[in-house]
Amino acid sequence: MTKLSGIAKQALADYSDMELAVLVSDKRMKDYKTALSNRNVRLMGFHWHIWLESCCRIV
Repeated sequence: MTKLSGIAKQALADYSDMELAVLVSDKRMKDYKTALSNRNVRLMGFHWHIWLESCCRIV
C-alpha cells in the first residue's frame, strides 16, 4: 500500500492545485451523468437533466 501511495503522489506531483481540481470535478460530473442516465429521469425531474447538460456546455 505504501508503494502504491508513492506512485500516486509521484504521478500527481506535476499537476497544480487548479489542474487537480478540474480533473476531480470532471470525473465527478461524468460519474453523476452516468448514474443519472441509469435512472429514470422523469422520477428525478427533467429540470435536473437540463441543468446538468447546461453546466457541461459552459465548461
